[in-house]
Amino acid sequence: IDKEWNCALIGVGNLGKALLSHREFRERRFHIVAAFDSDPFKIGEKVMGLEVTDSNKIKETVAALNVRIGIITTPPERTQRAANQFVEAGLKALLNYAPARISVPDDVHVEYVDFLHHFYSLAFNLSGRVR
Repeated sequence: IDKEWNCALIGVGNLGKALLSHREFRERRFHIVAAFDSDPFKIGEKVMGLEVTDSNKIKETVAALNVRIGIITTPPERTQRAANQFVEAGLKALLNYAPARISVPDDVHVEYVDFLHHFYSLAFNLSGRVR
């Protein structure tokens, strides 16, 4: 991790906005340079200095901004579509915060962020200690 990484986020809801405002990404050389959504009420909105762009413009934006990593924070029913759009734009690395599994080609790497997994882990550890 010795270089800068341009990232794009799709799904500018509460979680997406929280990630856009997270300063540590930039400090660790991960720069979210584009934000996308399909909601017409969000398109054009400014969030942390980024204008939310229509998700139909992912392909040209990813190429123009040299995006290498896609971040998915969509509702579960839109997750596969978001993944497809990023893959069609040429991305080979996706970070999926949505509570849904996605299908991608073998050469695309996906990391899942599953908040419930951490709750289960905590509950499991507590249940062994609480009598």
